[in-house]
Amino acid sequence: MALVLASAANVQPDTALAQALRDYEAVLSNDQRSRLHSHRGSVPNAAAAINLTTEIDQENNGRMGRGVGPRFITFLESLQQFSSVLDTFVSSNPQMAALVWGGVKLALLAVKNVTSYFDKLSMLFMSIGRTSPRFNQFGLLYSTSPGLQKALCDYYAVIVHLCKHVIEFTQKPAFSQISSAFLKPFDVEFAPFQGQLQSLSQAIRDETSLAANRAQEQEFQLQAFERREASKERSLLSVFRDRTAQEQEETQRWRLDAKSRKLKETRRTFLDALSAYDHQTAWKQARKQCLIGTSTWIQHTQSFIDWLRRSSSASLWCTGKLGSGKTVSAACVVTHLMTEVSSNDVISFFFCRYDDPFSLKARTIIGSLLRQLLNDLPVVTFVKLDQQASDDILDVDQIVDLFESTLPRVRQYFIVVDGLDECDESETKDFFKAIKRLLQIPELRIKFYCSGRPNLVTLVSPRLRPDWHIMTDSTEATTDINHFIDITLEQCLEDGDLRLGDPALILTIQNSLRRGAQG
Repeated sequence: MALVLASAANVQPDTALAQALRDYEAVLSNDQRSRLHSHRGSVPNAAAAINLTTEIDQENNGRMGRGVGPRFITFLESLQQFSSVLDTFVSSNPQMAALVWGGVKLALLAVKNVTSYFDKLSMLFMSIGRTSPRFNQFGLLYSTSPGLQKALCDYYAVIVHLCKHVIEFTQKPAFSQISSAFLKPFDVEFAPFQGQLQSLSQAIRDETSLAANRAQEQEFQLQAFERREASKERSLLSVFRDRTAQEQEETQRWRLDAKSRKLKETRRTFLDALSAYDHQTAWKQARKQCLIGTSTWIQHTQSFIDWLRRSSSASLWCTGKLGSGKTVSAACVVTHLMTEVSSNDVISFFFCRYDDPFSLKARTIIGSLLRQLLNDLPVVTFVKLDQQASDDILDVDQIVDLFESTLPRVRQYFIVVDGLDECDESETKDFFKAIKRLLQIPELRIKFYCSGRPNLVTLVSPRLRPDWHIMTDSTEATTDINHFIDITLEQCLEDGDLRLGDPALILTIQNSLRRGAQG
């Protein structure tokens, strides 16, 4: 049994993944191989998933209607999380994480112009994303569990093989692509990959549970060992000396593992105390409503450009009546910031929902924003924060104090909030009181973007006046709305949702919609 365990311990967890990458690279053209290698040394950061989905839609701008990029977002986020930890337990090939990300990106961009195939592929990845492993499931345990490391690598090895299959499809002549789709439907073609991924998802869950039990058992044994040391109950017989040395060596390793888990647990506990609210869902839903080529007018206004360029803290408000596109535009502002600003800048956002009372509380909003801004700081930072904070639930003022004392001054912080007019007046006032404090912190550069209905300005202007103010009934917004109407009508005609006996009626409908839009 000892020989079996020793053999298993010598197996690298990334063996299957390394082979998958070799197989993938073998089918690439010279140009594709060069593009894949260009990703070496650049492990994707937290904004990489947003950047890639935006790039997919930008390169697919001939497509009408809503972009498909958001369908990939959940899967790409899980891939980015895996890539960020892969380097910590794979030493044989430090470039592997970058190559996995680059391989997926290469496959998606290679097939983007094969519309029907790409649509089905995007739906497949959206389905995969629902069950793909998330960092909050394995984050505390992966570093000390070879079994979990292997299961994660095996899972993404299948992803790489799937992407290899996509690349091979794009290399076929157009006639062969059509005949392949006819002879072997997409669902049948990719069913084996889905089956493997489902099995490996379960394996990851099993290994996570096993690693958690093992960590708990090590904690118990470590406590027992330390109790024996404290009571000086040690055997003096020479026959046990080797065993004692070995036990001490193993105990030291357990201590290091326990310390690592403790640091990670402290970080997670502190962040959860700030906010456990899911701030991403509302933003993703708003982003999905954006039609390609629309809702970007704000980024081209002089007010937005000046707000972005200011070297000190500043606020920009966008106001308009109900249904004028403020929320979708705010979602696009978030995407624009993630793709355009410096990687050293930090972006946070919150979209209030009228049907979710918890999202309409100032404490929820401020807590979520700070959690996002603190998220990528070193783990040791949270030990200090945990010592500073009391056991009580942090209120809004205490959270603002943490903003002031913790956020590094060398970075720039963006805060985007939409829908505050849905909050009660008292909650809105508490929120803007906190934001005003933040904007006044010396040397801390905070860019605050807020969108809502016009009454919001009246309510909070005594407390905080914006540096710039954009309204959705502006000329730029009207041009964007007209473009939205044109795209939507064209899509309805193409899909058969709108049938006209007289083709000339489309102009009458178009003009009526434009006149009735009014921003």
